[in-house]
Amino acid sequence: MGKRLIRRSCVACKREGDKRDFFRIARGEDGSVIFDKTGRAKGRGAYLCRREECVELASRKKVLEVALKLDRPIDPSFYEILRDELRRAEGGRADVAQDPLGSRLRQEG
Repeated sequence: MGKRLIRRSCVACKREGDKRDFFRIARGEDGSVIFDKTGRAKGRGAYLCRREECVELASRKKVLEVALKLDRPIDPSFYEILRDELRRAEGGRADVAQDPLGSRLRQEG
């Protein structure tokens, strides 16, 4: 019997897929927002497609703030970090994401 695939859905577009197809964004115990490259960081998490459209939608509609139950908006620089990661991961093609935000930037993984 093979290993069970974990299905997740994007908080922006609601597309379902394998856990590995998404970025995991987490709220740490201290309230910081982190880009969780390992997918194993402690704290409440939300999944976002590795697509520019979903990063834009998440930024515009504040879906990460709702999913992570944040009491403050996510700094716009966090979304820029995600866009940069998309470009880097795709070799210049804007389609992926990265790191955290708030008053402190932190990265897990």
